[in-house]
Formats: sequence, C-alpha cells, structure tokens
Amino acid sequence: PLFYMTPGIGKSLKRPVASLDVFKKPWNINILSAARFFLFGSRDVWFEIAAPIFLRDILGWEEYQVGLFMGGFIILYGQVQKDTSRMYKAAKKDKEGNLKKSRRPKCFQGVPKRQHVPNWAWANGIEILLLGIILQPIYKQYLDSEDELISDPNSTDVQDRFEKYRNVLAGVLLTGLFLFGFLFAVNSAIHSYLIVSYAGKDKVTMDIGFYYMANAGGRLVGTILSGWIFQETQDKWGLSVCLWVSAAFMFVAAVISYALKDKAEPEPKKQARVIEADDAASRHSVNVS
Repeated sequence: PLFYMTPGIGKSLKRPVASLDVFKKPWNINILSAARFFLFGSRDVWFEIAAPIFLRDILGWEEYQVGLFMGGFIILYGQVQKDTSRMYKAAKKDKEGNLKKSRRPKCFQGVPKRQHVPNWAWANGIEILLLGIILQPIYKQYLDSEDELISDPNSTDVQDRFEKYRNVLAGVLLTGLFLFGFLFAVNSAIHSYLIVSYAGKDKVTMDIGFYYMANAGGRLVGTILSGWIFQETQDKWGLSVCLWVSAAFMFVAAVISYALKDKAEPEPKKQARVIEADDAASRHSVNVS
C-alpha cells in the first residue's frame, strides 16, 4: 500500500527555517500547550517516582507487583483514551435532515470543544485533591500501628491492626489512582483532538511538535518534583503532598484553558491562499506520480 500513497503527503509547502519563529504560535496552540504542560506535570508528580516507592516501601509490595501495577495503569489509561471517541458523538439526522433526540448528556453530544477542557481538568484536580485529604489520616493511623508493632512485635492484635490499616491504605489509594487515570485519559484525549483541530493547515507537524514539547517539559518538571517532594514529606504525609501538588498543577491547567478561543473561520483572502496551496500540492503530487 505504501507504493500507492501520494509522495508529497505530510510535506510542508514552505521550507522550514531554524529560528526562534518556531516559538511564535497561534493563540490556541500556545494556550493548549501551556495547559498540556501542567496536565502531564500533574500526573508525573506522583506517578513517576513517588508512587512506586510508596507501593514498595510502605505497602510492602514486591518489585514485580509494582511493575505490574505501573504497566497496567498505563495500559488501562491508553484503552480509556482510545474509547473516549465513543463518548463524544454527533447527533444523528433523520431522513428530513432534522437532528434526532439523543439520550446522551449535552456535554457528550458532538465533538469535543474548548469548553470541555477546563471542566475535565477541574474534575481531575478535585478528585486527586480529595484523595490526598482522605489518605492522610489513614496514613497517620498506619504510622501509629507501625510504631506499636515495633514496640510489641509479638502482639497478634497489634499485627492485625497494622495489616488492617495497610490494606485500607492500599485500597483507597488504588481506587483513587485508577479514578484519576480514567479522568486523566479523557482529559488527555480531548487535548489531543483539539490540538489537531487548532493546528495550522501547512504547519501541522510544527504545531503538534511544539505542543508535545510542552508535554515533555511538564513530564520532566513533574518527575523532578515527584522525587524531591516525596523525599521531603513521606515520613509525615506519605503520598498526600505529591497528590496535592498534582491537584494544584491540574487546577492551573484548568484556569489556563479558559483562555482558549473558538476556532475562527478563515478569512476570504486567507481561504483563497489555502485553496491555491492545495491546488499546487495536488499538481505537484500528480507530476511526481
């Protein structure tokens, strides 16, 4: 099938120039990239370093169990992200061209829009904030039972209490993290849809590349903060501070995304230039083939 593809596909009509102009992006590209920075920083501030160490050292998991959890989390996250397209579907039309009534909530009717970005980010941030708040007193009780176990290791009651708080801690944590993963996957999928929609017709690779550069920057900052924050706060707070910083990042992403604008229709002159560019590209493809 590769031999039947258009040779000029994916090639820009303009020759790229290495300069600071690559940072001069349209408004929506810049805003969505900034939101993406904090979105993925929010995930990695607990996921990359803090969570594996917490599972291994606090909950007593084996290394292979930690690896299975981390890998499973990514797989399920990817599956939810793929299935997000089923959540957003345009209303069907009848034979007369009128829109049929849909049982879907209005927020899931049609393709994702800019208004969906902050809504999902707020939901994501509130969930991870509450998870950190709920975990903190459970972790404190776990620490108290651990001290009792150290002072009286032969007591069956103390051992049972220690295992009880450890299991409760694990159950609440895993439930909260998988819920975060679901919300985050939908959030990320909406971002990915919009960046393609906002990307310039002749600068798709440049715009999307800039967007994922912001993505990588957020992951870098989140990873560094994950190790530093957990190292400084784990003795008293466990994973909660990392989760609260994650919530703060998500709230920043939500606030930034309010600055997104509706996609404007191209001006007549600009639209004419785009049509001419398309015609030139078509002629070029025919000549090459």
